[in-house]
Amino acid sequence: MASPSHQSDGEVDQADVKGGRVLTICRFCKKPPAPGSKLRYCGQCKVAAYCKQQCAKDDWAPHKLICDMERRGLEVEQDAFQAQGGRKKDMRQFNRDRKEWFASVPGLSCEMMLAAWNHRSESPCVHAFCEESDLIGSGSGIRVVVIPRSQWDAPDNVNDNSYRAHHEELRRNFSEAAKRPGFPDNTCQVAISVATPSNGTAMHTYSYTFNSRIVRGAAIIEALTASTRQQDLADAFDWFQSNFSMTGQVGQDQAENQFRYMELRFRSFHGITTTLGEVPVPTRAINVEVAYMMMRSLNLDFDVKLGGLVGAAHLNGRVGVIRGEARPAGKLGERWETLLDDGTLVSVKAANFVHIRKGEYRRVLQP
Repeated sequence: MASPSHQSDGEVDQADVKGGRVLTICRFCKKPPAPGSKLRYCGQCKVAAYCKQQCAKDDWAPHKLICDMERRGLEVEQDAFQAQGGRKKDMRQFNRDRKEWFASVPGLSCEMMLAAWNHRSESPCVHAFCEESDLIGSGSGIRVVVIPRSQWDAPDNVNDNSYRAHHEELRRNFSEAAKRPGFPDNTCQVAISVATPSNGTAMHTYSYTFNSRIVRGAAIIEALTASTRQQDLADAFDWFQSNFSMTGQVGQDQAENQFRYMELRFRSFHGITTTLGEVPVPTRAINVEVAYMMMRSLNLDFDVKLGGLVGAAHLNGRVGVIRGEARPAGKLGERWETLLDDGTLVSVKAANFVHIRKGEYRRVLQP
């Protein structure tokens, strides 16, 4: 884990991501300020933020151990920000905007959350990082790594002054999370950083609360592609219904459109007639199509291995990623466009591929 040249801004470990927005919350009680109120920063470091004086008082014992380090880290970052032409008073908003940019990248939150979930027993910090030049694009240059506690809490890193404050924050966050029922199935720690050519890397760390929709969705996808149980397909239909219903009437309309699309595919290509929203008899081909649709709604790649091909038997065993439905002349298509690892684009039926996992879940890279 390469050392950053300076510390993070005044919202270290205090952000909660909600639909692409970053909500700043109290460092001690982890709650946002009351309506019409603002968080107040520690008078010494100007980094730790609290919703009320009592929270600041209750947090002082652990905070005093890192208060001076956070103050010095903030000063270093402010100097670097000003050296790039920014004004000191604008830095907090600048960093908040940067966090929101990361949160708005399609599929990135799902990618990071599922990586944290799959490694939750290792108390990891999931780190997303990119170059400054990537900020003007779609986010395709962002890389995600999982850093287990055995690495981020290693003695060599703990003794590194540039990382020490982050270690203390991560240690405290994990210690606090461990006191809550359900740990480690409730929260995880993430970090984002942007490398600038002249001023090194500024890191921001904060907490994620595991989103049950994302975690449950991944579990259903794995179950769908591992067997053909009726319950797994029913769970997928329930997931679509609850997923879309969170956005009110618009979501209900989206759910209806999704079910109509699936109903049409079942009838047209699998010979199964169902009513709207009715769960069909599962088959391997139906299950893998529904699993792909779920992954697509999460903006995650769907890796597959080809098999059972006769006319193109040389492609059997090849792996790739589904890119979407092949639509001949704009019509509903039975086949799925698949980008193979060597860059070849082929169209195959659902009966001729199986879902595979190639390491961690990955977001669909935007052009």
